[in-house]
Amino acid sequence: MRRLSTALWIALATTPGLLALMAQPVSAQFKSISDEKAKAAAPKKQDDGQYKAAIERLPDKKFDPWANLR
Repeated sequence: MRRLSTALWIALATTPGLLALMAQPVSAQFKSISDEKAKAAAPKKQDDGQYKAAIERLPDKKFDPWANLR
């Protein structure tokens, strides 16, 4: 009888944790797709401008890492 009650208490103690783990991924399925696209589109424009500015700052000369060792 003691084993049965111990097993019951263990099962009751672990149930809320298991339910929380199972419910967490389900919420990701119901996110709206339009919100994600809107958030992803705005930073992309800013990143493109930063990328172009960084490319313009690069020197035209090719870099030779072995120049001092030859």
